[in-house]
Amino acid sequence: MKKKHLMATLEYLLEAVDAVEDAIIITEQAMNHNPTRDERRKLNEERLNLERRRFMLNNQIRLLARNSADIEPPSDEQLEELKKLSTKVDDATNQALNASDAIALTGDLLDMTQAMVG
Repeated sequence: MKKKHLMATLEYLLEAVDAVEDAIIITEQAMNHNPTRDERRKLNEERLNLERRRFMLNNQIRLLARNSADIEPPSDEQLEELKKLSTKVDDATNQALNASDAIALTGDLLDMTQAMVG
């Protein structure tokens, strides 16, 4: 992978990690708003899923940093879609939308990032 593509891929992986960490914080904050037993269970499941995905993203970053991952660089279309999703996640976080909306958008961003890097 060319250095330019490697840097672009790393940048989006790092943005995805930031989005995941924001979503984890949102789930933790939602737990402080007296959720029902069902809501608490869903929030815990979401938090665990987000933590798993953060771990996977960090592994991909480490592999890329060692140049031991055979990852295709993102296409222009993928880059544009990632930019749009990143903006939506940031907006949702900044506007303090409810936890499920922000987490859902983060999930979309993670799905796209995972598809991009395999």
